[in-house]
Amino acid sequence: MYVIILGITAVFSTILWYKYFENDELLFKNLALVSWAATIMFFIDKIYASILEGEEFINISEESIALGFLLLFIVLTIWVASVIWMDPRRVFKRK
Repeated sequence: MYVIILGITAVFSTILWYKYFENDELLFKNLALVSWAATIMFFIDKIYASILEGEEFINISEESIALGFLLLFIVLTIWVASVIWMDPRRVFKRK
């Protein structure tokens, strides 16, 4: 289930990036990059686990959903940290 949550995040972040491509003040390109990287990484992990270890590809359990939202929180935290670090509106450099 966490791969689905990350995949939905990646799709929506890509849509936001294309929508605000000309004026990307909030660095949606970083959000799209991080979310797609996490999605691909966990997708390959799920393929490996289902082929070699016989696990279910889509596991709908409380732990899987909680892991999905934790990974979503981590992706959003990395994105917010990159926005603060790059300071696109020059909020911290004015003073």
